[in-house]
Amino acid sequence: MIITPSSLNVFFTSLSTQFSELFQSTPTWWSNIATLWPSTTETETIGWMGRVPTFREWVGPRVAHGIATEGYVVRHKPYELTIEVDKFKLQDDQYGLYSPIVRQMAIQAKKWPDYLMVDALQLGGSATLGLCPDGLSFWNDSHPNDVYNSGAGTFDNNYALNLTPDNYQTIRAEMMTRVGQDGKPLGVVPNELWVPPALEAVGKQILEASYFANLTMLGSTQAGTSENVWKGTATLRVVPELGGGSNDVGTNDKTWYLIDTTKALKPLLFVQRAAPTFTYRFDPTDPVVFDSHTFLFGGEARGTYAYALPFLASRSVGS
Repeated sequence: MIITPSSLNVFFTSLSTQFSELFQSTPTWWSNIATLWPSTTETETIGWMGRVPTFREWVGPRVAHGIATEGYVVRHKPYELTIEVDKFKLQDDQYGLYSPIVRQMAIQAKKWPDYLMVDALQLGGSATLGLCPDGLSFWNDSHPNDVYNSGAGTFDNNYALNLTPDNYQTIRAEMMTRVGQDGKPLGVVPNELWVPPALEAVGKQILEASYFANLTMLGSTQAGTSENVWKGTATLRVVPELGGGSNDVGTNDKTWYLIDTTKALKPLLFVQRAAPTFTYRFDPTDPVVFDSHTFLFGGEARGTYAYALPFLASRSVGS
């Protein structure tokens, strides 16, 4: 390849096109658990509105309800991925090396929010990194039902139970009884079970098998087979990225999540300040190019994760 401004422009434009095409076609899963929260400032205040009361019979004058809001501030973080291109390799027609690299870069850029949501799930038990609008860690044993009334009770969305039919039933039932500030049910119905690959088999048994055999059901060991009453009660999502983690952050490859994703706001937030973009440097007067015969191309983005409604999700760290 003869190195000229024109040939370099063609080369990097081709890489940019490949990046864009694969970026658009790469599947992601973050939107199943998180709501997109666009941002235009350096920091973002994540507000949480208390439960909106139910309709009442209109007797006498209207009753005006104050809106209770809680919130916390998150700061965007910059992210980048940069690749070097040796000028001499291009001169020797080795430019085919870089097409697969830029395609992998596009996949990583598209999955950037996925990785943020993994952080959100795995770090949600941290008192600093997992802070949510009620002032507690997202995964917590005592979230208040009413942040202004300590006597209104609490709920627990942080468990230490293995994934079994009985434990699935226990957490599912507890989630469906959670109440809001007015003491009435929040209408939580968990519809997705999220597991790492190590729990795929048991997840399929609970949600997809027609019968159980030699398993515990409702506290009793089954003899023969029993109809699986939990079949179809939730969608199983096997997320390879959840296979990491350790008990240092309250997770391991036996940690599972039960989530209600049907509400207007999902449990997590993807706070995006700037979507991923593709840029490159090949000007011969650029110091990097001039001093080290190196061209650069890469992607960049800004954003972070945040927490919304802890009552819509539960975590259980198995052993």
